[in-house]
Amino acid sequence: MTPMQGNRDQPGSTIFYSFLLTAGPGNPVKDPRLCQGECAENGTCRAWSYHVPDREYEVKNGKIIPHAPMCWLKSNKVDPKEDWCCSSGVKK
Repeated sequence: MTPMQGNRDQPGSTIFYSFLLTAGPGNPVKDPRLCQGECAENGTCRAWSYHVPDREYEVKNGKIIPHAPMCWLKSNKVDPKEDWCCSSGVKK
């Protein structure tokens, strides 16, 4: 794996994504290394993006709803785009 890049997204080529990065109900794990590890263990994964929780949100019925942490595994390596939403990396 290459070193993790903060504020970078690996767009496109999603093969898998997960909301399940939690340490129990309502307790999200805020650690992109979990996503990096998922990619390392997946033979099809060539890159990954970890959506940093609470950096993006949506407004529903006048209330701010933060997004949950998400892990996106990618089948292709692309030039990462600058985006504060995510941390990302690629396999060597």
